[in-house]
Amino acid sequence: MVGTGKPGNQQERLERCVGLGYVRIAPGRMLHNLIGGGNEYDRGSTNAPADTILLLREKDLEGDFEFGDPLNLDFRLQPDSRFRATAPGGRDRGPYPYQPNVFYVSLAGDDRASGLSMRQAWRTLERALKDLRPGDTLYLTEGEYAAVPWNKAGNREKPIRVCARGRGTVLVTGGLSLAGGAGIVFERLDFSHGVTLSESHDLAFKNCTFFGPADGLSAARVENLEVAHSVFVRVPLRLSRCKAATLSGNLYANAGKPAVRLDTVGAIRYSDYNNYQDAAPSWEVSDATWSFADLQQRHDRYSQALTPEFAIEKGVPRLANGISFKSLGPHSTALGIHHEHDVAAKALRLVGPFLHSTSDTTADIEWWTSHPATFSLSWGETPEMKNTVDGFTGSGRFNTYSLTALKPGQTYYFKIASADAMLAGLKPTNAPLSFRTAATAAEPRVYYVAPDGNDASESPEMLVRNCVLHGGWTSLALSRCPGSVVENDVFIMTILRQLTADATAIARRNVFCECIRNKAHQTLLELSQDVTETDNCFYLRWPEEEKLAVNDMPLPKYRVRTGSNAFAANPMMPGTPGWRQGWQQSSDKDFDEFFATNPELIVRDIGLQPEAFKDFKLGVANLPYDRA
Repeated sequence: MVGTGKPGNQQERLERCVGLGYVRIAPGRMLHNLIGGGNEYDRGSTNAPADTILLLREKDLEGDFEFGDPLNLDFRLQPDSRFRATAPGGRDRGPYPYQPNVFYVSLAGDDRASGLSMRQAWRTLERALKDLRPGDTLYLTEGEYAAVPWNKAGNREKPIRVCARGRGTVLVTGGLSLAGGAGIVFERLDFSHGVTLSESHDLAFKNCTFFGPADGLSAARVENLEVAHSVFVRVPLRLSRCKAATLSGNLYANAGKPAVRLDTVGAIRYSDYNNYQDAAPSWEVSDATWSFADLQQRHDRYSQALTPEFAIEKGVPRLANGISFKSLGPHSTALGIHHEHDVAAKALRLVGPFLHSTSDTTADIEWWTSHPATFSLSWGETPEMKNTVDGFTGSGRFNTYSLTALKPGQTYYFKIASADAMLAGLKPTNAPLSFRTAATAAEPRVYYVAPDGNDASESPEMLVRNCVLHGGWTSLALSRCPGSVVENDVFIMTILRQLTADATAIARRNVFCECIRNKAHQTLLELSQDVTETDNCFYLRWPEEEKLAVNDMPLPKYRVRTGSNAFAANPMMPGTPGWRQGWQQSSDKDFDEFFATNPELIVRDIGLQPEAFKDFKLGVANLPYDRA
């Protein structure tokens, strides 16, 4: 992202990017993007930017005929897409101008077609393999395809990709053979009669399943073979006279036989984060059987020996106990088949409704949802609730609705009948909320204004200690609160600021984590010169020389100017182990995940103090950090 206009000489520009959620970017700084959820800074517009695709504003959109493989995040345009030549200057809309290097095969296709779109798909794998060139992608839609010999294809410069399209089952039958291949990647394919490779280099199999009567994958004289996140069901991986093979994230259901057969252990460059069903015969090397314990002396230090269970789906064995293999693969991915993008709709969660306040004739109701939704509301004087309000849309995740013209001293009932979001819906089953209005109107209040009065509404000596402050535009805003103390707290995942203070205050021994990712250019703290800041830890996504930490200054500059001893470090809180989880996916229900285990923070008494929680019953989990 590059551009102009952010404080501290930090700039933004969104160009040729894909974002499936909502973004907050000035419309004038967006060029040739694809956005799934819309632009928060452009809510009033009815038209998408001329060169950008906003999916929410596209009517009757059939993504299957517009993009390469949208379920697997390939948004390259098909030649007959509605987005072709519709941007200013006759350019294509979206991040990827059309190029004729993506081909399609379908059981409903025709080998006489061009193969360049879903409407012009080929019919057979044999026809498709004839014309593939380096840099091409071939997508096969769901179905069974007969394998054919494939010789002397590809080069080292630009890989050829042969992939299943979407999440359907693509079964290759008859045994695929490849001789003299180079730079070819197979993804999400199922092989029922094995694959044979020879005299090839720079090949990869990712998210593939091997099963059936033959060897799963046999390679002879192949260099730089990568096999990742693949499943071998009672068939081996066999390597002969190979070099520099990489095996990672695979699930071997070897069932009493060696999962990997080698003529020399030197054929393997790297093997780890795999699973072996039978630990006794894990590998066979030069006719010698290696147990799992033997193997871990050389490779597979972080691999597992768990028992997989399979169920046949559309003729292919699929893992039935997948939950046992979650997060055990490389970079906390799943062992076996792993998809970067979850296409399942996320559940819509509801908290509430709650009665906020009531008078003799009014009532204010509030509730929260996990993401914005449209609601159908019911209310009335009886549990049947005859009054309905359809199509109510609140301000976002927090919603409030006011009932007016009520009867004094009357019992009322209120219920959220349904909630609908873009990808999920909800019909709550909880009992209706009931409340009773006041019998009479509240007594009128009298206020006084005098020339010598004081308009300042100050709250002196506020104490915020041993708290987790999570979310919101600003986690803690101290306005005209002199003498306040903020200490031993954890601030995490705000939208803009962690802490603001405009009067005398003390901020010490806190952990300040990052704000949300699309606000990383914002400064975390805004403190007046009357605030004493000391012994605070900053857990930053950007290098500390670049990230604006306090008053639009990076930490090194701030320390020089103020003499502060603030520092940047990973507090090693179990709820925030890093980029994937740390700043976006903490849970309000897991308070125990926010105790720092970094020895430096413990010695300096920074962050939550365990002794302050002796009367709390906190959950015990298998967490990545240990205070001991």
